[in-house]
Amino acid sequence: MKTSSDRLRKLIQIGRGSRLTPAVVCTTCFTLVLVAVMVRVGKAASPTENRELRLSRLHKRNRFFNPKAAAAAALTAAATAAAATTAVAAPAVPFPTVDQVLSLKEVPVADPMAIVWDPVAQGPIPGPDTPLNFQPLSAEIVKDQDALIRLGKALFWDMQVGSDGVLSCATCHFSAGADIRTTNQISPNLSDANFKANAAGVAGGSALGGDALFGNSTVPFTANDPNFGILIEPPDPNFNVPGHPSFGPNYQMIADDFPLNDWSRPTELTPRITLSTPNVTLFDEMANVSRDTNDIVASQGVRFTTFSGVNPGSAVDSGTPKADIFNTVTPGKLNLNGRVRRAMPRNSPTMINAVFNFDNLWEGRASFVFNGVNAAGFRDLTSKVQKNVSGTLTPVFLRITNSSLASVAVGPPTSNIAMSFAGRTMPDVGKKMVSLRPLGKQFVHPHDSVLGSLSRASLSSSGALRGSRGLNVPTYCEMIQAAFQDQWWNHPDALTPVVAPKAAQQVSTTSAQPSSEIEMDDDSHASTQSLPEVTVSKAIPMKAKHHGEDDDEGAGGTGGSGGTGGGSGGGRRACLGGAALATGYTQMQMNFSLFFGLAVQAYEATLISDDTPFDRFQGAQNPVRQADGSPCPATGCPAILGDPTALTTQQSVGLSVFLDDNANLGTHCADCHILPITTGHTILDYQPDSQGVPSLAQGEAIEFMIMGDNLEEANYDHGMYNIGVRRSGCGPDPTITCGAEDKGRAATSGSVNPLTNKPFPDSLVELTALRGSTSCDTASISHVGCLPPDVARFIPDVPILPRRVTNGAFKASNLRNIKYSGPYFHIGDSSTLRQVVEFYTRGGNFPNTNLHDKTVDVDGIPPLMFPEFDPTSRALMEALVEFLANGLTDNRVAFEQGPFDHPQLFVPNGSPKNHPDQDVMIEVPAVGKEGRATELPTFLNLDPQTP
Repeated sequence: MKTSSDRLRKLIQIGRGSRLTPAVVCTTCFTLVLVAVMVRVGKAASPTENRELRLSRLHKRNRFFNPKAAAAAALTAAATAAAATTAVAAPAVPFPTVDQVLSLKEVPVADPMAIVWDPVAQGPIPGPDTPLNFQPLSAEIVKDQDALIRLGKALFWDMQVGSDGVLSCATCHFSAGADIRTTNQISPNLSDANFKANAAGVAGGSALGGDALFGNSTVPFTANDPNFGILIEPPDPNFNVPGHPSFGPNYQMIADDFPLNDWSRPTELTPRITLSTPNVTLFDEMANVSRDTNDIVASQGVRFTTFSGVNPGSAVDSGTPKADIFNTVTPGKLNLNGRVRRAMPRNSPTMINAVFNFDNLWEGRASFVFNGVNAAGFRDLTSKVQKNVSGTLTPVFLRITNSSLASVAVGPPTSNIAMSFAGRTMPDVGKKMVSLRPLGKQFVHPHDSVLGSLSRASLSSSGALRGSRGLNVPTYCEMIQAAFQDQWWNHPDALTPVVAPKAAQQVSTTSAQPSSEIEMDDDSHASTQSLPEVTVSKAIPMKAKHHGEDDDEGAGGTGGSGGTGGGSGGGRRACLGGAALATGYTQMQMNFSLFFGLAVQAYEATLISDDTPFDRFQGAQNPVRQADGSPCPATGCPAILGDPTALTTQQSVGLSVFLDDNANLGTHCADCHILPITTGHTILDYQPDSQGVPSLAQGEAIEFMIMGDNLEEANYDHGMYNIGVRRSGCGPDPTITCGAEDKGRAATSGSVNPLTNKPFPDSLVELTALRGSTSCDTASISHVGCLPPDVARFIPDVPILPRRVTNGAFKASNLRNIKYSGPYFHIGDSSTLRQVVEFYTRGGNFPNTNLHDKTVDVDGIPPLMFPEFDPTSRALMEALVEFLANGLTDNRVAFEQGPFDHPQLFVPNGSPKNHPDQDVMIEVPAVGKEGRATELPTFLNLDPQTP
């Protein structure tokens, strides 16, 4: 490494804008052929290679687990469960392990399995020693799976869900499942714990916490910087490298803004402490940094507004505008003037293929177990849904496994960053939506793969859409009735919460800053709202005002104005559950989180991109889906032979680089982005058993790592890694403490553990440590270790090391169709895949600062360094980027062919310069199953190979 670095300095100090000389360009093609000969071995050589040999390189068995003991325990548990119930359970479907699949065509979607538990009749949910009889959703919850998928697609794309009648779930996931908008997408990073001036109780601050400054540099500053000694906010500009002074609310991003953390020599190894270099300082680590910021490129949501009520028949809620830091008058300081839409705390990941994830969201906050209400899953010990049992409303617990997508879905509709006026609840969303025409403000293509038969639009002779917007179903009430069994919506009385539904996490306030002015969700996608007990009374409907035409003749709003079109119309028979009541909610409205979560999940479960060149190259010995995505018949699908020509020569070389086929490369890509799914935090890797517990026999939920700071062994959640993209610590000295810019997997849920009086951790290893703890042995309440029994039942019973690595750890993202999902990383740091590969080539941005938590797999890739001067390095890097960009792209995604087609959508992309209260709208046209004529764009229309 030293030799390469010295060579670079002797040649020239060259930056990101460098270009190859003509001589180097002329040698590139020859070099690629030479590289292909060097590295094209193993998996990229032939799809007919011995299966076990090929897979052994991708995945190593974890020595932590005891397969024989676990298999015996599983047999005992299965026998106990069978004896404990007379119910007819669904037949067990064999689920493969990661060692048994070559392509995504062989990876099944795990079926959600549910327990409906009445605590009054059955007592508390039992602990891990009592197996429960989990049943398919069709047993007691879902009436019609096809109707559920139709409901889910309509709700996901419907702009009426947002409080302003503009924002839908799809607003942040409209392009290959991701968000490529370029204006008003920047957040100053309100999660950065190094900044104290905006904490609650600090005079003159926003009380939102974190960093409210846009574009400021944070290298090498921290609030407890050992080299500085005192806290200065903002940091002394002479002490820091340059930031991004142009950043702010409503800023229009350009290519030169990326990467956010930029380097003068982007592939030179970042200095780090080793045996030969034990005295690397913070300044040494940052010496090559040309600019920096802790800001995040995310997605814009709502303008900060306090919710005051639903307007029956209207898509727009009533609310009161509130001062916010997201304004163009005094950016970063609270102001009612110049407010623009808020930006979320993290970049939006794609929801395509997300059905394979165990937990969901970047830090895994959306639980694998859906409780019908929020993202906390089994950690929420109080929230229940309402079931009609022989005419009596009965509050019941739900525990639905394989359902982290449902846990995700219920978050944004009530987030005051993402889609909601502050204080709105899911029953409020239900009160509005059940009386509205589905997609009433948007055209639906008559050839839509899911909704086409319900579309009110038609095609002209030229192929243009005409006619009416929305579906030919009068309201969402009818769609819910068609999808869900009657006992979840058919009670006629009104339900009034004993106390208001609440979010468990609230920002503290001071007398100078009322809570209504500073409330800010810490996560835009993970709902912490809990549903309280209710009282039941006679339902008294209120008369709905007529807010607009029903668009029967195509005369409704375009969706670009945020208007009130899309009402349900009149003259039809009322739908049970759809009435707007003068007081309280209907059962359908109260249970809307259940309907919304499961329906959106069912739709997203159809979005599987398993037809990439890589999948065709691999073939499939045991495919689990037909070509159209439908399940294989009972006799199975025929094997698919691998196509050795599916990958180009360059892509094949890139695959070999990805797999480390040549041991001297050291890319380690496949260690974390495990093929074929391309991430490791999956149901396939975790192998949950029939009780929803990650399996000890075949899974890899809890991993071991030898840490780089002292060679100590630690446990971590499989698929969650601290890669050093942003700081999570203060360096190698454990006596110096500071806050992380984002805790990642070390964060906690909104539900409090009654045994510790602290919020439950998100992390599986931390929960497992609590299960094995003896510190709660004298507790007076029932417990398993330091967990309540009904929480412990979902946690493995295994010993955990004293050291757990969760701080600053995030999910290894899914790489399929990644060409279209920039900017990259959870902070949106990099605009192209070339910049991502450069990040890993230099060994991360903060290898010393994060040394205590960083994964050892991100330690630099010497053979890829200095592609400006080394044709072999350039060829290797370009081959890897080409494999990622095109070898993992499914053309159905690229051209929005079914099932990736969609209704029309209007997406806000910032505000006009002098009118921050207005939106610049992008129309995303409705697309049918045949797809679009042109390929989807990349972020900023950049070539993936752009440095």
